[in-house]
Amino acid sequence: MSEYDATMGDPEPVGNDFALEGGSVRIANEVLAGIAAMAASEVDGVAELAAGGPLGSLGDRVRHPNARGVRVESNEDECHVEITISVKYGKAIPEVAMAVQENVRRQLESMTGLHVAAVDVRVADIAFS
Repeated sequence: MSEYDATMGDPEPVGNDFALEGGSVRIANEVLAGIAAMAASEVDGVAELAAGGPLGSLGDRVRHPNARGVRVESNEDECHVEITISVKYGKAIPEVAMAVQENVRRQLESMTGLHVAAVDVRVADIAFS
């Protein structure tokens, strides 16, 4: 499995190959992480994607602002996503987490054709404002 972690250096150029009549298309794991990040941020109750790695939020913002708090592992057929979020105060955390899982899965599968094996959601913080 290839892996992309938004908290680590440059994106890994290998991702997922799709054979087409005129050649092939390769989707980088950074792209998968970006799709997952956008899908998670669309969910009502998600305040923001939180930094989930050893470099912290500054490292995430500097390196990959569209995918901070997202880690993707993939192979040719499927991907596994880990997302760290901050939930708005007053929202039901299990409901927000389930909605994130559903939206991330739906968007990744519809946009890439990959099977999403799992979407793991980590709630790292509550946003009070």
